[in-house]
Amino acid sequence: MNAKRILLTISVTLLLLNSCRPVNNYSTTPKIDLRYVIVKDSLQEDLGYLEKYYLVAFKIVDGDWNFGIDTTKDYYQNGTHTMNYFAKLYYNDNGNIYEYELPAGMNLNGMVPYVPPVGLNDYYKATIIREFSIPIQIDKPIRFEFYVEDHELNRSNTQITPWILPDYTGTLVDTNNLIID
Repeated sequence: MNAKRILLTISVTLLLLNSCRPVNNYSTTPKIDLRYVIVKDSLQEDLGYLEKYYLVAFKIVDGDWNFGIDTTKDYYQNGTHTMNYFAKLYYNDNGNIYEYELPAGMNLNGMVPYVPPVGLNDYYKATIIREFSIPIQIDKPIRFEFYVEDHELNRSNTQITPWILPDYTGTLVDTNNLIID
């Protein structure tokens, strides 16, 4: 009789331990990791010039699921928080690094929209791809530097792309940041 109780207790304990949802201890401050950059030439026939087209992909994890701009919320409608992706463009001139001044009215900042949670997730984890079309010819190596912010204005870490040569087209993979823990 005693052996049956012990066996039942062990069985119930194992069942409960195996059915528990794993705990994810992601930070409430967003973390981003660069995945890759795709560079293409895009001929603008109507304008008569060639421009560069960039796709920058990065992984994001936000532990409290408050990332993304919800256009129905007050913070967006009153204009206090309309962007959550911030980027700058730099160029290398013989070893000296300068921020590139974009034409008036042009910037690389943008909005990543809010996506509601699915299921029991209490964290935000996604791969985000930002697209840039730069209608200027830059004859020096360039790189992008970017970060994101969540609803509470927690700023993520900053990521920097590898240097992109002026005539380069193809895919650049950041092999230093292929996995988020």
